[in-house]
Amino acid sequence: MKQISLLLFSLVVLPCAAQSEKGDSLSLNDSIDISEITVTAQRPLVRQETDRISYDVKHDEDAKTQTIIEMLKKVPFVTVDAENNITVKGSSNFKIYKNGRPNPNFSTNAKEVFQSIPASAVKRIEVITEPGAKYDAEGLDGILNIVMDDETQLVGFVGNANVGWSASGNHYANLWGTVQTGKLILSANVYGQLQSRSSSRSLNESENVYRESGNVSRDRSEGSNKGGHGGGSIEASYELDSLNLITGSLNAWYYNVGIDYDSWMGMYDANGQTLYSYCSRTLDGSRQKYLDLDGHLDYQHLTHRKGESLNLSYLISTTRLNNKSGYDYSEVISFPDYTRMSQHTRNNFTEHTLQLDWTRPLWENHTLDLGAKYLLRRNDSDSGQEFNNGNQMTSDFLHTTQVAALYAQYKLKAGPVSLMGGLRYEYSYLSAKFRDGSANDFHRNLNDWVPSLTVNWRINDQHSVKLNYALRINRPGIFYLNPARFVTTTSVTQGNPDLESSNQHNLTLGYSLLTAKLTMNWNLSANFSNDLLTLYRYVNKGIIYSSYGNVGKYRRYGLNTYVQWRPWNGTQWMLNGWLSYVERENENQQIRNSGWQPGFYTQLSQQLPWKLKLTLSLNKQGRYLNGLYGYSDGGPWNYSFQLQRSFLKDDRLTVRAWVYNPFNSSKYEYYHSYTDRGDYTGWSSSRSHSRYAGISLTLRIGSLDASVKKTNKTISNDDLEGRK
Repeated sequence: MKQISLLLFSLVVLPCAAQSEKGDSLSLNDSIDISEITVTAQRPLVRQETDRISYDVKHDEDAKTQTIIEMLKKVPFVTVDAENNITVKGSSNFKIYKNGRPNPNFSTNAKEVFQSIPASAVKRIEVITEPGAKYDAEGLDGILNIVMDDETQLVGFVGNANVGWSASGNHYANLWGTVQTGKLILSANVYGQLQSRSSSRSLNESENVYRESGNVSRDRSEGSNKGGHGGGSIEASYELDSLNLITGSLNAWYYNVGIDYDSWMGMYDANGQTLYSYCSRTLDGSRQKYLDLDGHLDYQHLTHRKGESLNLSYLISTTRLNNKSGYDYSEVISFPDYTRMSQHTRNNFTEHTLQLDWTRPLWENHTLDLGAKYLLRRNDSDSGQEFNNGNQMTSDFLHTTQVAALYAQYKLKAGPVSLMGGLRYEYSYLSAKFRDGSANDFHRNLNDWVPSLTVNWRINDQHSVKLNYALRINRPGIFYLNPARFVTTTSVTQGNPDLESSNQHNLTLGYSLLTAKLTMNWNLSANFSNDLLTLYRYVNKGIIYSSYGNVGKYRRYGLNTYVQWRPWNGTQWMLNGWLSYVERENENQQIRNSGWQPGFYTQLSQQLPWKLKLTLSLNKQGRYLNGLYGYSDGGPWNYSFQLQRSFLKDDRLTVRAWVYNPFNSSKYEYYHSYTDRGDYTGWSSSRSHSRYAGISLTLRIGSLDASVKKTNKTISNDDLEGRK
């Protein structure tokens, strides 16, 4: 501040003093107290780029005492509710990257991981709204990229410990640390959460009316999923010299929960007479286990040409799912001739990827990106059901995919106009083997051309406009392809091995206003597809059959808005809102579903005396389409209050206390879904805790200003739908 004051003194006071001592001229003999001169400036934290919007975490004062999950609440088009569930542009259909590459820890268990990593370790958070040709052609609503701080100036250690308790019964602990010695930097993160029986207890009810027969089914289930989940990661980087860098990482995530439910189900004819009914209880030992592991190895070579780089990356990723469950039936009326059913599912997924990326500036303001990629993906599924009447159903299914891709992307900056255009070609070879002989083996070749184009016009320092077109694709995962039949008294569910990749066209028009105190972003978008991977179902002899097909027509027209206002020091108001009109259609069944989908999240933060900070939040998800056959009401209004204070030197200890929906009259909140199209109509409801309180403690240790260095390109596999 003193340097700024002296600069202003030299630019303003001295020239005035040099003037003649007439009128209002200033003399050096006048008494001036420079220490009383204060210059206050606010740096815009949001930046609009050609294909993304970024939030400058490093220069946000709150980053010193908060975690990533708290900072995400300020990012454009990102919403974090009171339970730390994350959405992008009002949708959960997005991927999370770390330093430009997918990270299973982040994507699968984001709200727990982001509570463990201090925001001071993050440089910026990006919302990639228009992925270019260098990204896989995933059909998502966005990519959330967490860019870690890459400054490595000091040798030392920094750590962060975070524990939290909630009256709802979810308790967690997280540890994060980074150490640097010479050219080697190591970073590790471990976290875990216990889920109590009370916190996971749920009540679900539903009723369906079958159009053709007039029969009515009713069911009710109540139970819990007691268990735990957690994981961790370790990363390392070694700088061979100023031009060569090697980085590696290993990530893990798991969960292990019990399945403990009591259920009742009844089927009645149009006159209300009982056709059949029963009670059921899950068998002892019913559990679901899941493990996700992935490792990266990246090499980056920089040339003496400024901006040119060559990157070679390898990724191995694997998941293991083991689901074992079953039911005992009692109080049976006209039930099939079995009283016990057990089932198992074992899905193994392994993926190897090799990728080469080259970036070369051609001349000033012209850049060319070229790349190649090879992917080998193996899905292995073993499923079965056994009944105590001797009946048995099994499926042993192997699906292999090989993908070869090439891309070229060109960037041009001409004054206030920036252009990014690219083309990606992907060849896929898919093969399926039914090792139990339940179906014929098959194979298929797919060819996909994926163009993209983005134009950004920076009108001036405050206003900019952009226009984007992109084609995105989705390939079916193991759960969509697996032909194994899962049978209950009312339903039969199976995948479809004949599925192909689907295409989605996206067009976006965006506007940004960036000032020191006020930031606004608006995005108008249109999305459409004629071969969307879609769940379809029908009724045959009172049984609901479900599978997947490339049979969906999809249209979405949307508006997303973001406003951040800092009227004065210590006060900040933020709004993320969305409104879209969606149409879904299956011409084969002559079913069409359409409607408006609104929602918003707003937050007000106020700095109080004694280093206290109060944050108020309010969010509401409006009605939205629930697939092709119905809609959901979006749930109730939710609000929360959080009070925060930091202690010790340099604010190393931060205490947060929060309360969620404290003034709600009911202990529970209910969510309703309705089916009003297809061969049957009905409703379902679920409930969860409505109000609770919690507290967390975060302790920061050390003062290292370093984080693991990252290569500027790496592998991104996000084309797959239905993997997890």
